[in-house]
Amino acid sequence: MHKIYYFILISLLVSCSGIPENSLSKNNEIAIVPDQEWILVTRSSNFPYVGEPLYMYYTDALNTYRAREYNEWDVFALVDSRNLERIKKDSKIKIVEMVHNNKIVKVKSKDHKKELYIIKEDLLKKFELIEEINSWKKYTHLV
Repeated sequence: MHKIYYFILISLLVSCSGIPENSLSKNNEIAIVPDQEWILVTRSSNFPYVGEPLYMYYTDALNTYRAREYNEWDVFALVDSRNLERIKKDSKIKIVEMVHNNKIVKVKSKDHKKELYIIKEDLLKKFELIEEINSWKKYTHLV
C-alpha cells in the first residue's frame, strides 16, 4: 500500500519539477515594435480563399485568440469569412501597434493598404522580421 503512495508522490514531483514552458519562449522572443516590417514565409496555395488570415476587426482576432486559449471554439470563434483578408507567401505587413495586453497586433498590409489585425502567436510563427532576413543575408554573403 505504501508503494502506491510513494509512486503517486514521485509521479507528482517529477511532473511538477520541469522548467515552465513560458519562461523559455519569453527570452527568445523578438520584440515587436511599431514601424517594423514583417514578411510571410509560410507556404500557401494558389486557391483564392486560402492564405494567412488578417482580421478586419479587433474583436474577431480577440475572439479567435480566446478560442485557442480556452479551447472553446463554439463560444468564441465565430468569424465571418467576409471579414478576413487573406495574404499569400512573401506578402509584407507593417506593425502599427500592440493591443489587448500585447496579444493582438494591429498591422498595415502592403497588399491591401488598410489596417488589419493579427494574433501575435501567428505573427511570430509564420512571419519573419525583414531586418533580420537582410542582416542574415549580409552575414552569409561575407562568409
